Amino acid sequence: MRVAAWWRRWFGRGRSDAGSRSDSGSDSRSDSRSDSGSNSGSDSDARSDSDSPDAIVALPITSVLDLHTFAPRDVASVVTEYLHAARAAGLHHVRVIHGKGKGVQRDIVHRVLRAHPAVAHFALAPADAGGWGATLVTLAA
Repeated sequence: MRVAAWWRRWFGRGRSDAGSRSDSGSDSRSDSRSDSGSNSGSDSDARSDSDSPDAIVALPITSVLDLHTFAPRDVASVVTEYLHAARAAGLHHVRVIHGKGKGVQRDIVHRVLRAHPAVAHFALAPADAGGWGATLVTLAA
């Protein structure tokens, strides 16, 4: 799935060189734009990879994952990759914010947590930590 591959690259799993953005992982669309010659000398050619909407930005793993920006179809793979990365980072307690809504993302998150071998326990967060819009997870040692 594209999101899982993006997540691994984003957090450094599976990348041969964490600082390199110009190797084979570059987006083929940007290659075709620079080779076309139709916009020669324009501002779009001078734009760096970090300005691209497809640029990979490395962020540290924190104890909170907010799923509001992900589509429900991507939530399962994002949560799975996050749990692996959180465990590798040495985190023992994490909070997954899925939102209150209709409960679609919460159900997906809980299904993943029930099946994930790194999860020792999970429960809805108390009111001051998101209430039924977030789940607290304890990772196995």
